[in-house]
Amino acid sequence: MSLILGLIPTNVLADYSFSGPGNFSTDSTDSSFSITSSLAVSVLDTGLPVSGAIIEFKGTDYHTDASGEVTIQSIARQIDSSGELLGGNENILLKLDNYNELITWDTSESKTHQFIVSRLDINEILNGDVTLESRWSPYYLEQDLTIPLGITLSITDGVSLRISDGVSITIFGTLEANSAVLSSTGSGDRWSGLVMESQYSNLFLDGTSILEASPAWIV
Repeated sequence: MSLILGLIPTNVLADYSFSGPGNFSTDSTDSSFSITSSLAVSVLDTGLPVSGAIIEFKGTDYHTDASGEVTIQSIARQIDSSGELLGGNENILLKLDNYNELITWDTSESKTHQFIVSRLDINEILNGDVTLESRWSPYYLEQDLTIPLGITLSITDGVSLRISDGVSITIFGTLEANSAVLSSTGSGDRWSGLVMESQYSNLFLDGTSILEASPAWIV
């Protein structure tokens, strides 16, 4: 796109609008110039869109649609009679049930971001072995989980499992975790750790961190 500007009177500030990094519009009556940036957010659960997830920005809640998406706009740059305002780093908070995840957005530029929040279904493990893969991490456990005798829950390299306050994992079968992180959902929450329920319980942790649990495990 080509843009050719003629002379603008010194007492008038212009405001332009364009697609791409932001919106660009003119308004000589307001004597202002502003560029709007946008943040395009998507939220996925094991590859499926999550509708109704809350994205908080500057105290306002935005909700993802049926496609798991929402777009937020902010001022990237503004000039008016009071001076110049430039965008900067702002916090973006994903809120989904008890799960929170925080990122930073430099509002001087447009950005896209994909949140992955994969719920761990406590009923799925009743039907057979379950493996948590890094491509769908982090995972979120919001209810007590029991691993039945003869069943294995495998947590692979690089997986983060976030566990709600007071929630525990009880092991009758086998839990294997390699270079993973098991932690709370944040905000000072404490999950209730790993419970070895019987003599047949198996726990294999290799390079795995158990964080923010009280206690870490019960034997």
